Amino acid sequence: MCIRDRDNGTNVGIGDATPSSKLSVDGGIQMADDASAASAANVGTQRYRSEEDYITTLLGHSYVDMCMKTSESGYEWVNIVTNEYNLSI
Repeated sequence: MCIRDRDNGTNVGIGDATPSSKLSVDGGIQMADDASAASAANVGTQRYRSEEDYITTLLGHSYVDMCMKTSESGYEWVNIVTNEYNLSI
């Protein structure tokens, strides 16, 4: 793995020897569930989460959410995309 710091801390590359943005990743990134409450400290944070219902619907759902400011003093996890899939018994 190659982690590069370029321009005195301005740009960082993971697997990218010449990053041209604040963070450049050569490859995919993996997100996990962030179970913390939505707050100012989490604004801009993305999370992945999933749930499966074997009891009533036999459906699974996966979600990508982002923590966003939703009012003058409020913050919420806002869903960006939802995927639904069938479960087998």
